Amino acid sequence: AATPVAIRAQAGSFRTLQHCKAPARGFASTGGRVVVITSDAEFNQQVKDAADKLVVMYWTAVWCGPCRMIKPVYSALSEEHPTVQFLQIDVDDLGSLAQRHNISAMPTFHLLKGGQKVAELVGADPNKLAALVKEHA
Repeated sequence: AATPVAIRAQAGSFRTLQHCKAPARGFASTGGRVVVITSDAEFNQQVKDAADKLVVMYWTAVWCGPCRMIKPVYSALSEEHPTVQFLQIDVDDLGSLAQRHNISAMPTFHLLKGGQKVAELVGADPNKLAALVKEHA
């Protein structure tokens, strides 16, 4: 499995602790049933609307290699589990939201039910991610 890319908060933005080149923007198209979160308000509404359904939050960044590797798996899982809400949050676009959720490495996946975190996965392990979604769906 790919290792997560460590990050740290600095002046409201995220920077790599390792050497990474940032590719051009355009990471927003996800495929599948993944909702790309663009604001704190949208995030709050998506979690609220999910009620007691499982919500999977995918914390990512365009420059994160392991994030790009796991993205098609995440999209496929969204198709396989139509009752689960799949969200994608870019830590560079929504740094304050990432800080409030204590994101320190990417990719990170949080699984919520009833607004409460029930599981976390740090790293791009497709088998563990699929098992967590199946377990909590």
